[in-house]
Amino acid sequence: MLQGKRSPQSFCAALEEELLEYQRLLVILETQLLQRTAAVREAHVHARAISQLRLLCSGHCAPPAEDSSQRLTLKRLLVWLLEPQERLKMLAMVVDACRGRNLRMQRRRRRR
Repeated sequence: MLQGKRSPQSFCAALEEELLEYQRLLVILETQLLQRTAAVREAHVHARAISQLRLLCSGHCAPPAEDSSQRLTLKRLLVWLLEPQERLKMLAMVVDACRGRNLRMQRRRRRR
């Protein structure tokens, strides 16, 4: 009887840990996106200065290069989220199966 109670508690703890890990990942990605958005805003402010600099240099000056290796692109976002989404789908199927089993057990108890 004791083992029967530990198993659902262990599963709930593992499920909670998985959800927390997914939330941490989302926070990291959101932070990167917000930093990128702030950088884009800053770039627009500096774009005017660069265009004025180009006019002064008569086209001989190159604008500062953007570091594209640090950008959060849709492709990178997909790669980052693919594995966690698969794990969450599997966990959702397990939860649904447990819920279905629980409902069947409750129905059996009512019939008695």
